[in-house]
Amino acid sequence: INFQYGYIAYCIDQNKENEAEKYLKKAANLIAELENQQYDLSMVYAYKAAFVGFKIGLSPYRAPFIGKESLTFAQKSIAIDGTNYFGYIQLGNIAFYTPSMFGGSKTEAMNHYMKALELIEKKPEYMKNNWNYLNLLTTIIKNYYELKQFGLAKKYCIKTLAIEPEFDW
Repeated sequence: INFQYGYIAYCIDQNKENEAEKYLKKAANLIAELENQQYDLSMVYAYKAAFVGFKIGLSPYRAPFIGKESLTFAQKSIAIDGTNYFGYIQLGNIAFYTPSMFGGSKTEAMNHYMKALELIEKKPEYMKNNWNYLNLLTTIIKNYYELKQFGLAKKYCIKTLAIEPEFDW
């Protein structure tokens, strides 16, 4: 699921919508199977939140119809496990990508991202060889840049490069 999550995001970024749709369907089938087995439901709901977000990214007109679903899944994720960093990342993404006129907030997004970072950094095993950790740091940099807090964006660029010196995203 995690690899599909990353690949779908990559496809959307590269304007490969057909490929993203194909893998979104595969991921939906797998996540439904995991949910039926009651496997790590906090993570299942976090991924469901992300996949709804991807559907919106592929077809923005869907936002008013399914956007609330994403928030509900992310909130369920955190309700089940308040230490699930990935659930906080999804709450951050929802706040970041929702237009402010519909309740989105870059500041609120940052609060969620920083909570996710705090949770990851409490467990060293989450930091080692985890592309989600680097992605979160990149997301924090992007958000600080959007907030015009360039000094903090630079601080997290330096932190990211200290962890992964060849990181060029």
